[in-house]
Amino acid sequence: MVSRKLVDYDPFAELPLARDILKRFTKSVGILPGSHVLDVGAGTGESAEAILECLQSSNGCAGKITLLEPEERLLDKARERLPAGVAEYAHGYAQDLDEMDLEEGAFDFTVWSNGIHYLEDEDMLDRALRAIRKHTRVKFSAWTTFMSEAYLGRTARFAGLWVLRAYRKLGIDPKTERAKSSSLGFRGSAEYTAALKRAGFSVVKTNLVTFDLSPEVWESIARFRDYVGNALPEIPGHPEITLAMRSEALVESVKEVYERLKVDTLPRNWLYIEATP
Repeated sequence: MVSRKLVDYDPFAELPLARDILKRFTKSVGILPGSHVLDVGAGTGESAEAILECLQSSNGCAGKITLLEPEERLLDKARERLPAGVAEYAHGYAQDLDEMDLEEGAFDFTVWSNGIHYLEDEDMLDRALRAIRKHTRVKFSAWTTFMSEAYLGRTARFAGLWVLRAYRKLGIDPKTERAKSSSLGFRGSAEYTAALKRAGFSVVKTNLVTFDLSPEVWESIARFRDYVGNALPEIPGHPEITLAMRSEALVESVKEVYERLKVDTLPRNWLYIEATP
């Protein structure tokens, strides 16, 4: 088995399904031309491109976007892909907003695409949501698939078989040598609603939206460093089996498990959240 370099989120972001999901949820926010939008965890600018479509008017782009991202290398890529003059770039996390030179209600809308699940610490999540509420005037929207209500139908069965097959590709006995998997998605609709209420949002709405995932989607998810680290953690006694090797084992196992289950797609939920300050 060849160990290739992990490439993080790029393969997923380039999938037609990922683009469709991003556009669908971004349109649901209700962003209007002339708005100032904060894009939390903006990455390389995929979500900003979808937001720009909502800001288009008959006279061109009306409004602006502020991209908030903790990794400078990703902001550099965003600068390259986005038109000049429509975006501002801020280095930091959502919980850092209070430390920036911003007025209350500085943004009409705040959007957090596929990233809110990374705030696993409850206090850190509360701090971030309070800061977002303080600086958002109209609406905050977020969506994620890494949450407790994600699995439907045979998807849970797939996930278990997938990890077992990946262990075997690595030459590891999953009964005696495996490390316990963990999940990025321990919160669900109720937990996020409670957190937003604690942060002071007045109205919170959530919705589960189902998408059918082909093997290619799971293969791209198996390139996420954090996903691999949770699904296939470091194996005790086998430091030679790197994260990249574990990722490749997962990638190579996806289609084999789909064939075993005799399916072409598997359903998975995304959680869409919107909250009014």
